[in-house]
Amino acid sequence: MKTTHTHRGHCQACGAIQAIDNTTGLLAKHGYRVAGFGYFMGVCPGAGHQSLEKERAYTDFIIADMRRLAAEYAQHALDLTAGKIHPDTVDTGVRDDSNPNVPIWKRPTIRVPFAQGTEYQQKRAVELAVSAAERESRAHNVHGDMLAKLAADIYGKDTLPVKTKEPPARIYDGLKFNGGAKA
Repeated sequence: MKTTHTHRGHCQACGAIQAIDNTTGLLAKHGYRVAGFGYFMGVCPGAGHQSLEKERAYTDFIIADMRRLAAEYAQHALDLTAGKIHPDTVDTGVRDDSNPNVPIWKRPTIRVPFAQGTEYQQKRAVELAVSAAERESRAHNVHGDMLAKLAADIYGKDTLPVKTKEPPARIYDGLKFNGGAKA
C-alpha cells in the first residue's frame, strides 16, 4: 500500500498547491500551525475538499463570500466616514502601568469608551477604523479576484503528478566509498 501522495492540486479556498490523499482523493490538511504538544491550530477550510482541478463549487462559494464581505467592509468605512457609526473605544495613548513586572514597551495603552475620548482621540479612532475597514475590503476583493482567475485557468485540468524520487543506491557488504564517490 502506497502511503505517500502521488498527486497535488489547488485548494478551492486558498489557491495553494497541496497534496491529494490517495485514499479519499481530497486535499490534505494545510494552513495550520503545530503548537504546544503537537496539536493543530487552524486548518484551511479548503482541506478535505476536492482540488480545484476537479471541482469548483466551494471556490464559487468562497468568491461570493469574499465579495459580500468586501462590500460590508466598504459600507462600514463609508458609515464611519459619514459619522453614522463610530468605534466603541479610543486609545488614550497612555500606557497601563498597573503591572510593573511587564516591561514598559509591552504595556498596553489604556482604552476608554468613545464618548470619553478627546476630540483628537475620537478623530484618530475613526481614521484608524476607516483605514482598517478599507484594507479588509481590498483584501477580500483581492482574494476573490485571485480565486476567480485561478478557477478560470485550472478548473477541468489534470492534477499535478508528484515527481518520484529514485531510491538511494543499495548498500551491500564490501561496497567501498572514496570521499563520497564509489570506489
